[in-house]
Amino acid sequence: MTITSHARKSVCSGTLAFLAVGVLAGAAYGQSLPPRVMVGASQAGTLQHSMAAGLARVATDFSDTTLVVQPFGGATAILPLLNDGELDFGVAPSVDFGLSYMGPERLQIDGRNPYPDGSGLRLVMAGSPLVATLIVRADSDIRSANDLAGRRVAGGFPAQLGAFVNTYAHLLSAGLSWDDVTAVPFTTLNDSLDAVIDGSIDATVFGVGAPRVREADATVGLRFVSSDCSDEGIARVTAEIPGYFMLDRAADSSPAIREDICTTGYQMYLVTHADADDTMVRAVLEALWNNLDELPQYHPSLRAWNAAAAVPNAPTIPFHPAAVTFYQEVGAWEDGMDAIQEQLLAR
Repeated sequence: MTITSHARKSVCSGTLAFLAVGVLAGAAYGQSLPPRVMVGASQAGTLQHSMAAGLARVATDFSDTTLVVQPFGGATAILPLLNDGELDFGVAPSVDFGLSYMGPERLQIDGRNPYPDGSGLRLVMAGSPLVATLIVRADSDIRSANDLAGRRVAGGFPAQLGAFVNTYAHLLSAGLSWDDVTAVPFTTLNDSLDAVIDGSIDATVFGVGAPRVREADATVGLRFVSSDCSDEGIARVTAEIPGYFMLDRAADSSPAIREDICTTGYQMYLVTHADADDTMVRAVLEALWNNLDELPQYHPSLRAWNAAAAVPNAPTIPFHPAAVTFYQEVGAWEDGMDAIQEQLLAR
């Protein structure tokens, strides 16, 4: 995967020094960890769940606690539990966390922001881009987002509002709106993919590399298609949706990518809540930071969960204090990040 020169990405610019961190984790932060730490993630079979499972496995293997991934219908279900401290961590897209943290008074997309209150959300680590793009049956005549006018397109997604935002981004790239398509409501992405497979709708969005896509492509044949990545299309998307950028994926780089495509991407975040214990946050973060090379064995998308992505220079939510301290110690907290943190906290 290459992020092209036209990408307006939110990942950290510049090279971060990847330092081996053997620092103080046990002694200075010495209280014991809970035996189990709960991590909220999307449904099994989705790319988001695969990423969360890989992170949990590595953090468990290299810390003194066990991270347990608890699947939910989507970020909409995870956010209030995480915000209130009923979950310890959550893995979801940056845009979902940002909309929840900012609230409808400060941030809306397509004139709406129905996300639950997330004023207590705090970033631990940013990671791989999630590439979620339009998917159709392989025999469809839809070649890009520009062909969606008048077609049956999955919408709604009350449990996975990020899917609604992502679909809107593809429409927006082509200069279309929901009024230009026949929106068919679904609760979850898995249900919408089933509808594409059986032909009852024409298109939905889904994560590139998701296990469900691999399975369905092997049986009925699916095809990912491009957004409008003209200069005008890119400008329409990046001007309205914080954290989004455009990237290229080469033909045959993943199941159902049958030709070169250009599509939207956004970072995945590992997030906790404001009252999360510093020792627990640091232990999980340190386990991941020191063992990033262990992640790709659990999913190819985790190759990009790396030191350079960890501290984005345009985060959508503020960092947890323990994460700030850790990144300062390892040299990853660059000049200007204090001001960005203060600005987000003042929201």
